[in-house]
Amino acid sequence: LQLQDGRFDIAAAFDPGQLKRASPAELARATIDQSGLPMPTDLDSLKWLGTPPLSRTPNRIAARRLYLVGDAAGYVEPFTGEGMAWALASGKAVVAIVERDLLHIDRDHSSIWPAEHRRLLRRRQWVCRLMTRSLRRPLLASLSVFALARLPSLATPYLSWSNRAP
Repeated sequence: LQLQDGRFDIAAAFDPGQLKRASPAELARATIDQSGLPMPTDLDSLKWLGTPPLSRTPNRIAARRLYLVGDAAGYVEPFTGEGMAWALASGKAVVAIVERDLLHIDRDHSSIWPAEHRRLLRRRQWVCRLMTRSLRRPLLASLSVFALARLPSLATPYLSWSNRAP
């Protein structure tokens, strides 16, 4: 994206394995070249900033009177757009445990939340991970796009399932 002052704003998500074999500038150059967009000059001289992995899982999601929900409880690479639904569902689900903490302040209820969170989101996160891994395989991604372009109804079961509240 070229900004009003002539500078370019370039952002990309590269596989960590690719970054072990090539620089961000080389990968950006290859991507821009494949897109047919005009090639910015001096890609090698740019300062490239990275981010942590796009899938995160904390070691623990609960401790005495502390419950992680939403992205704080871990997230899968943001591809399917389900993160907000997962955050709302986990926020709603933790309320009963928090109420127990408030009523029985002398007891630790934190062991309940990890199992409940897993029950609530495990299948959805597994599907999201599967989709993300599939998209990293060019042949599989191409075949999926080809099939869905010709038979969009193939996506109906997934869309129906994913649009239901967790």
